[in-house]
Amino acid sequence: MTKKAKLLVVFILAVASIVGSVFAYKVYRKNRGVYVETVKQGKDTWGYKIYVKGKLVVNQPMMPAVPGNIPFPCEEGARKTAELVVQKVGRGDLPSVTKQEVDSIVKESCK
Repeated sequence: MTKKAKLLVVFILAVASIVGSVFAYKVYRKNRGVYVETVKQGKDTWGYKIYVKGKLVVNQPMMPAVPGNIPFPCEEGARKTAELVVQKVGRGDLPSVTKQEVDSIVKESCK
């Protein structure tokens, strides 16, 4: 195998690794041991989970504060909502969001 071919293989493996990491997207916050995981619920719907020090503390398959059992229409909306909950808890607030906050996040994120 030529040097050029070896470099190409290394490059392809690096790109595949990055794509795999993005597909299994998780945000880890080392300072508090908190991370957010987005969870695919259906064909084009999402929820989220929040872990603290490896322990599941929030499992939110549907949009919180929104009447009915409606999942998030996009991954980014689920992730941003989960991150808002984490921010609130970090400030000492209750881990809740309002319908207006969720609607705003979904409107901005899920265009």
